Amino acid sequence: MKKLDSKFLITCGVIISLPILFIIIMMLIRGCSGNVKSHDRYEEMMVSKAKSYAKEHKMLPKSGRSTILKLDNLIDGGLKSPSKVLKDDSCSGSVVIKNNYKDGKNYYNYIPYLECDDYKTMYLKDYLLKDVVESGSGLYKTGDEYIFKGAKANNYLSFYGTIYRIIKIDANGNLKLIKERNQDISSSWDNKYNLNKKGYSGVANYADSIIIDRLLSDYRNTKNFTKEARKKMVPHSVCVGKRSTDNLDINITTECDEKLDNQIISLASVTDYTLASYDSNCKSIGDPSCTNYNYFTNFIDYTWTVDTVSNDDSLVYYIDSVGSELDEANKYKKYNWVIYIDSEELYESGDGTEKKPYVIK
Repeated sequence: MKKLDSKFLITCGVIISLPILFIIIMMLIRGCSGNVKSHDRYEEMMVSKAKSYAKEHKMLPKSGRSTILKLDNLIDGGLKSPSKVLKDDSCSGSVVIKNNYKDGKNYYNYIPYLECDDYKTMYLKDYLLKDVVESGSGLYKTGDEYIFKGAKANNYLSFYGTIYRIIKIDANGNLKLIKERNQDISSSWDNKYNLNKKGYSGVANYADSIIIDRLLSDYRNTKNFTKEARKKMVPHSVCVGKRSTDNLDINITTECDEKLDNQIISLASVTDYTLASYDSNCKSIGDPSCTNYNYFTNFIDYTWTVDTVSNDDSLVYYIDSVGSELDEANKYKKYNWVIYIDSEELYESGDGTEKKPYVIK
């Protein structure tokens, strides 16, 4: 009986071991043949090949332009075809190279796109647009933009270690972000001598202000923005037209009658703040109802905006937890960075909550 038991156990062991050994051998063979575990990994391979291919063929785009490398180009350049390394026999794709030129330097952002039988690259913008709402907190369609509204908007984004809130998806599909935590050091908006005021009350001209110099200084500090982060930041236009103190309309257009183009980093506007509320009684920029159902009130505290007025060249708008106010430009207040990132950044994880912010690849 003991001999029979031993033989039985040995036989069972062999039967069980053979399939496991076969699987291990197959995995080793697949690994040696260049197979990848996921479509994500193949996208990384596409980007890696695009970098060498574009450099070798002198296809890197000039400032503000882009180049598209199709998957066939990359395969011709030595990339293994999807049929050899993925389960999908039919895949198409490309890598877009965008030159987000800023501050005198080229920043090439490589964005892959892969579509197969059971897989499609997901961009953060498209992930957000899957859940557009018409009531409560969330992402609202407003004209040709999509704006986050509500106290619990679930619009947290972790961008290279810094937490931002997504303000909106603009008409170009780019994402406008505001840093959730203000800078530790307060700053005057401007402190130049004002001839009209006959004193150092500051001159409310954003393009030539102290605050814009402060922002650029923050941007140039590599501790704040790494090279990889700068690749994904998109230059944007800032509306710097002045509004009359008598005009409190939320949807005023005069601010955008004058624009400052190719900005790397900027400030939020009063309109950003008011449009973040879905309270039906929020009808003007000075309305206390705009503080209701508004995520800005959770983190904004005496924070400068980009907005100035037309009938007093020393006054600038700031926002806090109880609304928007005016103050002289030479006063010291906090400020929060505003940046834009590309419309086609790849979604990696997160649900937009404080505990699980969105993360891009």
